Formats: sequence, structure tokens, C-alpha cells
Amino acid sequence: MSLSLRKTTGAVVGAGLLALMPVQGAQANEITADISGIYMTRDNPDSGPLVVFAGGGMPAIRSSDLEFDWAAGFDAGIHIPVNGFGAEVRVFWLDEVSASHTLIGTGVGLLFQTNPNTGYGLPLGNTLTARTSSEIYGGEINGTFPLNASTTVYAGIRAINLEEDLNFFGNFGGGASETNIWTSDNELLGAQVGARVDLGQQVPLPAGVTASVDIAIGLFHNEQRATMVTLDSGVPRYATVVDNDSATSIGVDAGVEVGYMVAPNVELFAGYNILHITNTALATDQVSGTTAFGGQPMLSLRDDVVTYHGGRVGARVRF
Repeated sequence: MSLSLRKTTGAVVGAGLLALMPVQGAQANEITADISGIYMTRDNPDSGPLVVFAGGGMPAIRSSDLEFDWAAGFDAGIHIPVNGFGAEVRVFWLDEVSASHTLIGTGVGLLFQTNPNTGYGLPLGNTLTARTSSEIYGGEINGTFPLNASTTVYAGIRAINLEEDLNFFGNFGGGASETNIWTSDNELLGAQVGARVDLGQQVPLPAGVTASVDIAIGLFHNEQRATMVTLDSGVPRYATVVDNDSATSIGVDAGVEVGYMVAPNVELFAGYNILHITNTALATDQVSGTTAFGGQPMLSLRDDVVTYHGGRVGARVRF
């Protein structure tokens, strides 16, 4: 985690960190706290080729060959009523999700899909392994207002930090190798508005059962950074190249939750969330923004959209 990312998150974490689904509205004069374990993944990259075979241009490694696994994390928050309104803060972190794909050399030359292409020799039987990872965390603090018996609206400040890397490791045997590494970082800070609806106030539910839906939309300033470096048997071939940019990103966060009151003030719940963010720098996209890296390359940052989704299980207590 970079120092600048710590500063960006810290500015919000001092008040409260991001959650993928804010706290379900508490009843008047009740403090509500919840904690849950989450299990999520990232959508897979687009199908464009990262490496092709020389000559015919047939894809050797596509972005879509990198199918992300699932990872665990946590989500916790607290809601405090204040004179008919409310304040809530939350913490959220998801461990890195990753994906990898290995190509066995056929003796045919390869071309990295940089601009222009970069020639790459992979001897027969040797391997080129592509691995990518993605980690997301952040924070939010909201003010809440009960619009009616079933709907709570909220607005606040939200930060999101998204970090990725893409690593191509060519194993040539005898200790010889070439490693090409791209990284991308996104520091998003902005405002969000949202609403959560207690479905138990809309439709009859069995005794003790709760259900809610939640949606938030955020507008963010996104400070982006991308880097690239080549290592020959662990030794840098050139100084790491860097490109910085900024963008305006839109985030949409939606979820559904079902729970059961196991005690008058204790609820167990399970839910599913989707977080979609536009204009983010993703590691796989930076290959096409790089010039040929036989020598010192140049890098022009590219951005795309990203979606995280998955479930959570936890407990909520009202005081």
C-alpha cells in the first residue's frame, strides 16, 4: 500500500471506512453496530489479447484467460442516532483476488501487444506465466435521515482505494528469467447519496425475519497511477516508467440483505452486493498503453470499468 493511498484513506478512515453496503436503518434512539465476513470477486478482464504468436497473430494469452478467484474480507460499521437524524461510519477491506495463466513455449516467437509490439522469444518447453491481482478497500461517513417508516436516505463522503498488478514471468531455465510488471493504483475520493428500504415495512414477512435493499451512487475524483518495469533475472533493465493521471469516476453500489432476529436486539443476516466503478486504471489495460520495452519504454495510462460482487454473512446488535 503506497503512502499516498494511506493518506487518502486515512482522511476518511479517521471518521470511518468504506463499506459495500451501509448499515440497515436503526430504530429511533438505538445505536446499531454490525460486523460481517465477506467473500467476493472481481469481474474478469476484457477478451483482448495481451500476447500473440508472431506471424499469424493468433492470441497466445488473452486478458480473459485471467479469471479472478474469490477472496475473503470483512465489513463493520456503527450507526448513531442524533436528534432524529443519524451518523454512520464503516470499515471495509477485501484481500486480493488473483488469476494466473501459463503458456508453454512452442518455439514460435511471441509479440506483447504493446504499441508498437514488443518481440519476445520463448524457447520450446519453457514457460511464460501471467499473474494478476486486485485489492480494494476504503471508507465512508454518512449522515442519515428517515424519509418514512420504510425508507432511510443518506449522504456522505466516501473513499475507495483500488490497487492492481500484472506480472509476466518468463522462465528460461538455468536461473535465467525475464519479468515484466505493470501496476495500477486508484485513489477515489468523493460524495455519495443513497437509500435503503426495509422490505418488512412493505410486505408481510414471517415473525423475526428482516429484509432490505440498498443502493448508493457516488461521484469521485480519481487520482490514478500506472507503472511498468522489466527485470532480467531480477535486475532492472531500465528505470521504472510511471504515468499519473486523474479522472472523474462514478460508483454504483447495490445490495440485498435477509436476516433473522435471534434475540430482541441481535440479528443474524446474509446478503449480496455489487460495486461498479467507472474510469479506473486496471493493470491488464496498461499493456496496450506501453511502447516497446526492448529498451526504455514510455507509458500512457489507460482506464476502464470494474465490478466487484459477492456475499456476506454477519451479525447486527442494537443497544
